[in-house]
Amino acid sequence: MKRILCIVQLPPPVHGVSMMNQLTLKAFNSEVNLKTKVIDYSFTKSISGIGKMSLNKIFVFLKHLCKVIYNISVFRPNAIYFTLSPVGSAFYRDAILVIIIRCIFRQEIIFHLHGKGIFHEMESSYFKYNIYNYVFKNTNVIHLSENLFDDIKLINTIKKKYVVPNGIKYFDFEKDKENRVNKIRILYLSNLIETKGVLILLEALKIIKDKGLNFECKFVGQTSNSITKEVFYSKLNTYDLDGYVEYCGPLYGQDKNKILAESEIFIFPTYKDCFPLVILEAMQAGLAIISTNEGAIPSILENCGVIVEKQSIEALVIAIERLVDSQQLRIELGLKAKKRFVTNYTLDKYKENILDTIKNILSI
Repeated sequence: MKRILCIVQLPPPVHGVSMMNQLTLKAFNSEVNLKTKVIDYSFTKSISGIGKMSLNKIFVFLKHLCKVIYNISVFRPNAIYFTLSPVGSAFYRDAILVIIIRCIFRQEIIFHLHGKGIFHEMESSYFKYNIYNYVFKNTNVIHLSENLFDDIKLINTIKKKYVVPNGIKYFDFEKDKENRVNKIRILYLSNLIETKGVLILLEALKIIKDKGLNFECKFVGQTSNSITKEVFYSKLNTYDLDGYVEYCGPLYGQDKNKILAESEIFIFPTYKDCFPLVILEAMQAGLAIISTNEGAIPSILENCGVIVEKQSIEALVIAIERLVDSQQLRIELGLKAKKRFVTNYTLDKYKENILDTIKNILSI
């Protein structure tokens, strides 16, 4: 039996990476030839705490480091599975951990990347170019789609690369049968973070409203430092969107599924993302989807969604108008999206792919 030490972020807070890490651990635990040990490599319990440096986080890092060294010494894993942060101060924090592990131990290292930005960092300085090549030396790298390999193409020390698209649990949606001819139901589902395109969407909805289109748009998600409730409602008042836009707060489980089933168009105008799970949720619900040419999104929505230029309000308005005006197109895109989801992005498919990859690396 092979042993694997998993160093991963787990909820809370609830976000794409922590959710996928939970699903990955369940997959590992289902493999009889794999024994798993887990270190929760979290540094904050809230969305607002992500990306902020603090003295407490330094102590938490030292605590994590001691746990890693102890568990490698006692558990003696055949490989270390690590969801490395790809950029920013978090990368250098993780790099210190990797360098210490490499200096003391000789275990196989598997990086599972859930973000991007490495290419830009390496291109910006010779120092960063060398640091990334050292940290990734002789590692196995799992990424979320083939087009994201462009982000790590300057790293020439990787042993082998693998593609494992994310997946989510299949839920059989019963679509809301209520007549929607007079009012199109639009949904935004994600944490209210500026880089997710929340303010861009609000401005686009103002333009749509001024053109006389009848719609309602519900925003579902946790507020953040970049977009507080006060900021959100201030924009609603400025754009005179009262009666058109509703903030529902975060929803989970059946409540989230219900609002997905009630919607027709899903809009996610993100301009800083990698592989958003909310896109998969919208596909599963059979929604017509509008998103951006960011990260793996174009490959996820290949031939089954509308892709617009990042941060382009004009392009977003045209896309919304197109779907609002055509029920046939909404239905067609929704059916295609659900079919693509069932074929490629279910949790069962993810479990199969991630286990095949791990077994390949460990020769199980």
